[in-house]
Amino acid sequence: MDVGRGSLDEWKVINRKTKDRDESDYSDIDKEIKTVKRSEDEFKVFIKLLQEGTTFNEWSPIQLTKSLHKDIGEVRSAKQLRNGSLLVICKSDEQQQKAIKTNKLNGQRVKCSMAYDKNFVRGVISGIPLSESVDSVKEGIQNVKVREAKRLKTRRNGVICDSLSVLLTFDEAKLPGKVLIGYMSYDVKVYIPPPLRCFKCQRYGHVAAICKGKQRCSKCSGEHEYGKCEEGAKLKCCNCGGEHSAAYGGCEANKRMQEVQRIKVVQGVSYAEATKKVPRGVGVPVETIKDGTKDVKECVKCDQLKEDTLIVSKDKWR
Repeated sequence: MDVGRGSLDEWKVINRKTKDRDESDYSDIDKEIKTVKRSEDEFKVFIKLLQEGTTFNEWSPIQLTKSLHKDIGEVRSAKQLRNGSLLVICKSDEQQQKAIKTNKLNGQRVKCSMAYDKNFVRGVISGIPLSESVDSVKEGIQNVKVREAKRLKTRRNGVICDSLSVLLTFDEAKLPGKVLIGYMSYDVKVYIPPPLRCFKCQRYGHVAAICKGKQRCSKCSGEHEYGKCEEGAKLKCCNCGGEHSAAYGGCEANKRMQEVQRIKVVQGVSYAEATKKVPRGVGVPVETIKDGTKDVKECVKCDQLKEDTLIVSKDKWR
């Protein structure tokens, strides 16, 4: 059978049919093996550069190809995305697992994650000792299937370090109320990612890699890069006009976008629909938004721009 280009690992037997006859009557035609090509979605990996201001869109195709061959191997294809990250389609499950564990590409720090379909939810459990690895937590969960586990961060004495909270990606359409790890039961709280703010124009809802707006300073809102303010320049937010930086968590624009993120996750609507539900200049109290089962005030709050960073007060998680 001609399977065309690619490895035999791409194919899997889904059915075998044989006719009910004497063994002497068997032929290669009678023994029909049906195969289907494995979906490329099974082997997708997203790769993001961690150094601020760098994107894969700046890499040449030769540089990109050599780096992938060296650190991951010969992949099926790679595509530079508009947001500056990289979509890689591996050839096998083994190569996909190797890619996910990669933390450097061409000497630059990267974050690799598996591409999932829409049938998943994320939640946070707390009280997991720092001595326990996230892999053991993932393996120890008994009642639901977990795709990924990641320890979140907190700030102690001005230093960002590991917290007792773990972010779980469930292979479920609905967030479970509890997870069982051995004899212990842990409540699962809704995870709401922080608002996405562009480091170029300082507006919300997109990243600098695809920004078409003007360069804005997050401190004084001037049309220049951060740190190049004129002497004596005062703090000014380009989003609300307040006397603070665009990164200030108490900014009214930031609060509005936090509510947008909450509505998007809790009500399961698109980002565009969520923005329509929160009028500009209006900060909706967290307690007024509910998902029918629990108040959103129970959701984990994230004040950092990066999804994998959770900043909470020490008394809440210790």
